[in-house]
Parts: sequence; structure tokens; C-alpha cells
Amino acid sequence: MFYRKIIGVRSDLGMTQEEMANYLNISVRSYRNKEKGTRPFTQVELILILQKAKLSYEDAGKIFLCPESNKELYENFINKYIV
Repeated sequence: MFYRKIIGVRSDLGMTQEEMANYLNISVRSYRNKEKGTRPFTQVELILILQKAKLSYEDAGKIFLCPESNKELYENFINKYIV
């Protein structure tokens, strides 16, 4: 589910996998594996993607985490990146 949301963010930006990989300074193969969920995104990569999409950390938390289903995880995400 998380990885589909990353694909959606990239798509909304109008970027190809190759363009996003170049933006993150990683290989296209590595980026594709991350989108497939076989390799994790690093925190730095996620932050760069959020910045590129001009998403605040709070908005990102709303997109990637469902506060109703996991309130503690959502609050930790918000506190970690906003405070």
C-alpha cells in the first residue's frame, strides 16, 4: 500500500522512474525495486520525495499513515518530523 502511494506521488509530479531515480541520485534499477517494495526507501529519499512534491510532513503523514487505524504510529511520525 505504501509503495503505491509513492508511485502516486511520483505520477502526480509527472516524473518517470528514471527522472525520480536521477533526482534521488540512485540507479533506475534501485528505484524500481523500491517502488516494488523489495527494497526500502531511506529516510533521506523519502524526505527528498516529500520536498519535491511540496508536501508538509503533516500532509505526508495523512497520506502515508491512517491515523484512525494506527494513532500511535501517526503521532510518532508527526512528532518526529514536525517537532
